Amino acid sequence: QRYTLKMGSKTYELYQNSYEGYGLNRAREQMYEVAAENADPSSPVQHPCVPTGHQEVMQLNGQQYTFIPRPEPSFEACYTYAKQILNKDKECPLKPCSFNGVFQPHISDPQVFSSDMYAFSYFYDRTQLGAPQPELTVADFQERAAKACTAPGTDADKKTHCA
Repeated sequence: QRYTLKMGSKTYELYQNSYEGYGLNRAREQMYEVAAENADPSSPVQHPCVPTGHQEVMQLNGQQYTFIPRPEPSFEACYTYAKQILNKDKECPLKPCSFNGVFQPHISDPQVFSSDMYAFSYFYDRTQLGAPQPELTVADFQERAAKACTAPGTDADKKTHCA
């Protein structure tokens, strides 16, 4: 949905959409479902997004699975799982689409949006685990995700997945 927001003398065009099924917890669960598709629930399942030294026990489709890290951490392998759940090949009835067939305007098109403000739920919270960072780039997020793949997973506060 598009909204017009007036603040002082400025007018902003805003776009808002809730991506049902792609919140932090449900998206993570979908990534575990990918790994569990052909797995035996009675044996630990290696998952590229589980940090070294950590394991994740999860109920999926009435079965309990234990997910453990792969011997070699890999941001790229975790990222592959993340891309898989996005259903980028799903039919897009109203173009352009972001993922899963959901419309999203081009956020870099100046005729659509006239400012550089982008906000995504929960992203800011996840970036503030260390020293406060008021402004981050996409490369900063990728760097932090790659570090999460190799960070020890014993500290509950660092139970961060690679993607």
